[in-house]
Amino acid sequence: MSERSSALDGLRGVAAVAVVFYHAILDQSASTIAVLDPPAQSLGSFRDIATKVALTVSNGQSAVLLFFVLSGFVLKLSLARTAGPAWSICCKFIVRRLCRLYPAVIFCMAFCFVLGVSLTNVPWFAGSPHLAAAADLSSVLVNATLGRITVRGATWTLQAEVLAIPFVLLAFFIGARWGIIGTAVCLAISITAIEAPFLTLSLPNMSAVLFAFMAGVLLADTKASALNEQAIWIAVAFFLLARLVVPLHSTTATISQVMLACCLVYSAYHAKAGLFYDVLNTRTSRFLGRVSFSLYLLNVPVMWVVGALIKDIGLSETHPLEMGIILGLATTLLTLPLASFSETWFEQGGIKLGRLLTASRASVAPAAVPAA
Repeated sequence: MSERSSALDGLRGVAAVAVVFYHAILDQSASTIAVLDPPAQSLGSFRDIATKVALTVSNGQSAVLLFFVLSGFVLKLSLARTAGPAWSICCKFIVRRLCRLYPAVIFCMAFCFVLGVSLTNVPWFAGSPHLAAAADLSSVLVNATLGRITVRGATWTLQAEVLAIPFVLLAFFIGARWGIIGTAVCLAISITAIEAPFLTLSLPNMSAVLFAFMAGVLLADTKASALNEQAIWIAVAFFLLARLVVPLHSTTATISQVMLACCLVYSAYHAKAGLFYDVLNTRTSRFLGRVSFSLYLLNVPVMWVVGALIKDIGLSETHPLEMGIILGLATTLLTLPLASFSETWFEQGGIKLGRLLTASRASVAPAAVPAA
């Protein structure tokens, strides 16, 4: 198996685009937010049900769980290919991981600041609280460190990626010592931490999402077996259904989604043929996967601008679903060139910097590009 799976890239790209449309639809009206939490069977109108279905297909929370499972899976594979004593593996992993995450985050926050300073006093955007916050340099700098999320709300997921580093390392070494049983115990403890945050040292969001990382780590320990194409699509269907028919913040639905996300990641990594494999291996899917990290970071500041212009048209309240889809499409198309620039210069630059800082005379297998 190659170090980097094009199908995993495709899966990551599809999830990143889903996040864009999720934010775009929710941004339109209070009526769209009102249908987000209740299960579909409790909604009273066709429009509400249609909006719920759209928010389920593009559910940002589901996509984030998938990102975390992907991270745990790919990081475990990367660690397994890294040679050397334990302290050397830890140092290399930490440096490369931070170099993978921070350059794109810093570019995103710089872009937010430029937008905030440039547009805050422009009449069309004067009322935007997001742009006003982005014009505050101290808030932008704090957010860029990921120490506190002050401007770009969704960067909490990158904060979680950083905070998960020691837990992933611990699970890796436990798995190396005690095998798949040790890794399974790590997963069980992380599920317990959902209601016992002290197990994750009460770090921000860790108790709620660590089990997704651990599920990915455990998944990387499993051996490939024959894949049934029908079973893959059943997993896709239930991955969506778990959000559609239960309250949004249901713990059981979240756990089931992580389990089904594992099925999707496993299928994407090990599949060799079939419709699922073909869809994820299209040129478009692979491109979206390559720029998915920067697309995820940069789509929201672009949406601040495009959304403000669309709301001036005055159709958001009467046609929130339709305008949300239009906003999602416009935001995606406008963000892709910027995301490609960020990926080329900042993401790849960070990866090269990480390798340079951890290079040694000893022959070390190169680490795979971690999932963002």
